[in-house]
Amino acid sequence: MLAEASAALIIGTDCPALDATVLSEAFDALGTHDLVLGPATDGGYYLIGLRAPASGLFEEMPWGTDAVFAETLRRAGGLGLRVHQLRMLDDVDEPRDLTVWEKYRSLQGEPAVEIRPSVSVVIPTLNEAARIAATIDSARRDDVEVIVADGGSSDSTREIASRIGAKVVIARRGRGPQLNAGAAVARGDHLLFLHADTTLPAGYLQAVQETVAAPGVVLGAFRLRIDRPGLLLRGIEAAVRFRCALLAMPYGDQALSSARGFSRPSVGSPRSPCWKTSTSSAGRRRWAASESSARKS
Repeated sequence: MLAEASAALIIGTDCPALDATVLSEAFDALGTHDLVLGPATDGGYYLIGLRAPASGLFEEMPWGTDAVFAETLRRAGGLGLRVHQLRMLDDVDEPRDLTVWEKYRSLQGEPAVEIRPSVSVVIPTLNEAARIAATIDSARRDDVEVIVADGGSSDSTREIASRIGAKVVIARRGRGPQLNAGAAVARGDHLLFLHADTTLPAGYLQAVQETVAAPGVVLGAFRLRIDRPGLLLRGIEAAVRFRCALLAMPYGDQALSSARGFSRPSVGSPRSPCWKTSTSSAGRRRWAASESSARKS
């Protein structure tokens, strides 16, 4: 098939939410990516797209298990393939899945409406298998999209992230390129950049929405709390608070969020400690700190 075409898609017939919008996104993505995958909620996928044959990508794949999607991502990373991940959809495999079919059948004849998440949380990773699950769990909410931008992990970071529902993108290694790659595919009204060793407080979603909705604010940040004992660490926390109050320069460890309507950022140097704030015409940085604390391990 690929010998006669510039790209090809293979789709399942058991995914009632698969529509022309998804197919159009998949074909568009194949213009800049080697592989497109549409993850299903059962751990497999409802769509595969390729621009060229990829030797070894599907050989001895554990078909029919919940590890198929994660294993495909792992192999794609090993082959150096650029992967675009579509939104996760339900499919119908077992009798118990018929409720999914009934739900979508009841919507027939109505125009498809994409429900955008309120916040897209972007997490850059590199060999974070030991702690990525806790970080993702702290961010997961019904109205939140979690994106893991991986810089080429050699451990099971991507597989773990995918298994627990995060969208995984593979990016050029480096904090800046990884954050940019995650932001590029984000669908949320707000962006929140979260380090893999940092967890969010229980009420973070409301805090983000209220903070970045304040007039004139283009950047929000949480207070920093280091989750280890010691007077030196308490001193570091105090120094960070002082730096933020005096210079209006939060660190990336404080989980930075961008305001509604503010243009998607192009994150600076890969070694930059935080995303640079914008300045108003009066020269004052427009940012606000949430009273909640992000916990750094």
